[in-house]
Amino acid sequence: TVCTPSEDCDIIPGVTRQNVISVLHSMPDIQLTAGRFTYDDIKTAEAVWICNSVKEIMPVNRIGEVKFSTSNAFLKVLQASFESYLQANLES
Repeated sequence: TVCTPSEDCDIIPGVTRQNVISVLHSMPDIQLTAGRFTYDDIKTAEAVWICNSVKEIMPVNRIGEVKFSTSNAFLKVLQASFESYLQANLES
């Protein structure tokens, strides 16, 4: 399961985020859940990342005292799938 903040959480619904969501929808066996998540919810995550146009998908290694793996296997698959998606869908 991949969790993302819903748009009513005062996030900017950017193009990169929408492309990542498209990639996630194309991945078999991945459930995407949008909602409001607390710090306690995030602390239990296997991996955390942020996305934007400049960094694309950037792993987060720490929030407060909680450390996250930046070499998570799923995150690597997501980054590779995102790169393939961009190459297939963006014009030069």
